[in-house]
Amino acid sequence: TPPSAPSNVSASGISTSQISLSWSPSSDNVGISYYQIYRNGNSVGTTGSTSYTDGGLNAGTTYTYSIYAIDTSGNRNVYNGATQVATGTTYPAADTTPPSAPSNVSATGVSTSQINLSWSPSTDNVGVAYYRVFRNGNTVGTTNGTRYADGGLNAGQTYTYSIYAVDTSGNLNVYNAATQVATGTTLSTPPPPPPPPPPPSGTNVTICMFDDGSFLYPAPSSCRNVGGLFTTGCLYPDGSVRPGGC
Repeated sequence: TPPSAPSNVSASGISTSQISLSWSPSSDNVGISYYQIYRNGNSVGTTGSTSYTDGGLNAGTTYTYSIYAIDTSGNRNVYNGATQVATGTTYPAADTTPPSAPSNVSATGVSTSQINLSWSPSTDNVGVAYYRVFRNGNTVGTTNGTRYADGGLNAGQTYTYSIYAVDTSGNLNVYNAATQVATGTTLSTPPPPPPPPPPPSGTNVTICMFDDGSFLYPAPSSCRNVGGLFTTGCLYPDGSVRPGGC
């Protein structure tokens, strides 16, 4: 009498080269001796328990397993594809492909202490995680986008920047000076404002001055007759007149 077929077979990838198998035990009138494991139709091992780890596999590959029960008399269970078969996939190989280098990097001074950076995005097979910004060979920050404002700089100074892309596996792009490097210069300290212009020049004219500080211009021919005295005033180009000479 053959044993019953194993059931609830599961196959789970646990690394890039291993799949872990487990199943519910078979029953038999004389007892189960061992289980035989087949991978893609080929026997790969036996075990006396209800679990097995299959190794030496290829990364990112799916395998089909079937588990057979063998009793102490050497009888093997009748095949049952519904219960004793499962598929499992190994982990994909670790990503080692670097992203492309950023391109069109620009560095523009926007103040005496800040330079704004921008660039075109990199591409990658698994995706770019962030960009790392270097100033004169030293890391100054990271960003998820394609813009960065670098501050705290000296006025009128030129700085060299390089932008690196880092993918989700931690791979850094291969350095490409032609595309990922730019220089930028902060604005110089502004000069002091120019001095105010000198007052406009005027022309000396005769006015008729009164004791209360008021005056007449043009002065009448008979200033004394109206209670005033002839004196000198200054006629400016805008037509205004002030007492006192120019």
